[in-house]
Amino acid sequence: MKRLAPLILSLVLALPPAAALAAGAPDRARALKDDPQVLARDALKALGPAFVEVERPTFSGMFGQQPITSLMFATRPWVSGHPGLCEATVAWVSIGWSADAERPGAPLGSSQAYKVVGSLEPAKKGHRDKPANCRIAGRVLPTESADMGQVGFFRADDDYAAWQGARVLQHAIDAAGGPVVPTCVSISDKGPERCAQPVATLAGLKLASLMSVSRKPCPDAPELTCVEGEFLQAGGANEQSVWTVRVRALLQNGQDYGPRNPPSAPDDLDLLEIRAMALEFTITAYD
Repeated sequence: MKRLAPLILSLVLALPPAAALAAGAPDRARALKDDPQVLARDALKALGPAFVEVERPTFSGMFGQQPITSLMFATRPWVSGHPGLCEATVAWVSIGWSADAERPGAPLGSSQAYKVVGSLEPAKKGHRDKPANCRIAGRVLPTESADMGQVGFFRADDDYAAWQGARVLQHAIDAAGGPVVPTCVSISDKGPERCAQPVATLAGLKLASLMSVSRKPCPDAPELTCVEGEFLQAGGANEQSVWTVRVRALLQNGQDYGPRNPPSAPDDLDLLEIRAMALEFTITAYD
């Protein structure tokens, strides 16, 4: 138990402050003075209702049985505050981590993850957004760490970037076949034929297979918003094939909104104009 105490406490400290307080989790000040066994016991009580998922390590594969090097945990998803979007906290702990130069990296960390479960469109003026139904969101983490063909929640810098980025991507998918024709390039020698029908490929993408999304003002045109999303096409045998979609979009009033600069009304974001779209196909192998 003494050896497990730092590991368990690491997970508790990765909880959002509100969740940690509600669960009665020990804080850093207490961790410095309490007995390790008492600390581990109380931390486990806080972890139970908070982190309800664990990514199971997989011991099979091309390299045979491997030791466990890290564990990932996730909370239940909750309503993000944006239409159609759920959010969860993911925490990871490296096992046997040391601070020497030969083993760089952080021993623990946490991040937010997101999932689209409904329409991302804001309500019309005078109406309230319908809360996302996060009971249908499914697992936050893949079932097993080596399952290359499974997508849980996707990554983004924050909930607003997740919502706005996913919304722009959905508009781009819906606009496939319209006046803005997507360009396409395959940088894998295994899949040059993937770009034979870029319009059909774009139209066939689903936000359920979204792995990550980012958004920022376009460097060469700050009035535009540049969004990039990674969609899993297939995975297995330590490989993943991924479509990367890049979109340049103009918001209705030409502003690039963010958490510190929210739209003044939902109608400000009702209209998105897609200016350019690009597809890129890659196959990535994992050791």
